[in-house]
Amino acid sequence: MYLRGPILAAAQLLATMKSGLNLGNTLDTATHSTDPAVMARRLDAIRAEGYGHVRIPVSWRPADFAVCRIDVPEFVDKVESAVDHAIGLGLVVIVNAHHEQWLTRYDGSKAMTDEFTSMWRRIATRFRDKPQNKLVFEVLNEPHGTMGGGGGFGGSSQSPEALALTRKLNAAGYTGIRSVSRRRVVLIQPNDMGSMYQAGKMWPTPEMLPGGGRDQYLAVTLHSYAPWAFVGPNGSDSAFASQKSLEADIAQRFESLLRWMQSVPVPVHIGEFGVGRVNRWLRDSDMVRAYYRCFSARARDAGIPAAAWDDGGDFAITKFNRDATSIQFVYGISEALLSSASPDRQPEGWRDHLVAAVRQEAVNIDGDAATSPTSSTRDFESSTGSLESSTGGVQSYTEA
Repeated sequence: MYLRGPILAAAQLLATMKSGLNLGNTLDTATHSTDPAVMARRLDAIRAEGYGHVRIPVSWRPADFAVCRIDVPEFVDKVESAVDHAIGLGLVVIVNAHHEQWLTRYDGSKAMTDEFTSMWRRIATRFRDKPQNKLVFEVLNEPHGTMGGGGGFGGSSQSPEALALTRKLNAAGYTGIRSVSRRRVVLIQPNDMGSMYQAGKMWPTPEMLPGGGRDQYLAVTLHSYAPWAFVGPNGSDSAFASQKSLEADIAQRFESLLRWMQSVPVPVHIGEFGVGRVNRWLRDSDMVRAYYRCFSARARDAGIPAAAWDDGGDFAITKFNRDATSIQFVYGISEALLSSASPDRQPEGWRDHLVAAVRQEAVNIDGDAATSPTSSTRDFESSTGSLESSTGGVQSYTEA
């Protein structure tokens, strides 16, 4: 049993998450042990290092499974064990649908759509009693295939058909979750492998989001593996002429994302980013550490919680033996991505984004004064303060 925590809107919950890490290649590919005790030791290390949230990738129907593993008690028990242990440590947990290869051929048919809705309905039912402020659902990792991007069976990720299929499948999973829980925070992701650049093409207006832009418990999650010539397993530090050019590239990516967030005020999470190397010792470099440090700082300054990808391999943040009795954080990468800001610091612009995202309207904050082109008589209370509205469209924001 859990003590019931507060019910938080997506923007509020994301603001509590701080930096995160992925429990990669475990319940998705089973490269690493899925023994509950082993996963618990890895989660202990993540929490002790100072992370605030963990993303747990889960493959519910891998390519070699004819049935969805939500119907396999032994598997679901392992997922729940990891979730419970992480929550017990105080981590916010994201559970997703990961490497769902059957969906790379998604055709928009009623049969496939209903099956995906049913899958998420059953997942949401199994986990319905977990604290709302500690467990988040992510509908689908890196939509691709017929939905476009990442190779496979479809065409361009920019095609109207690929965009429409991705929106439809996200909506199907969302519907399954909402049939069980109206206030569970749900993350959706664009196609093209969840690219940061794709959010604006997928959802150019709030009305195109599931729930029509009115769901306060909805957020978007994105990935960043760019430029591939630097971050990919066969990438090279020489892809950037200098650390300054690396930092400028990251800054440009976040500036583009923030422009979209101003037009579509939905909270944003970054579920994966990182630098891989086939020759893993090459990651012990100042350029690699600078990438993690700068990316994490930009995310925090934008009020976006980000989870670095950790697969224990080419993208390792941690190195551990089979039973995780020995765990090391490698090459100073974890220190780099956690070092750029105090985990308790509220980043610049965070209040603006919180208020705008929760109210689904443009709000500008200058000191303690908030102005909006719209009029409202609603008051808004949050963990950080209160917003008072007047019929003239002028609000005041007071810090808690």
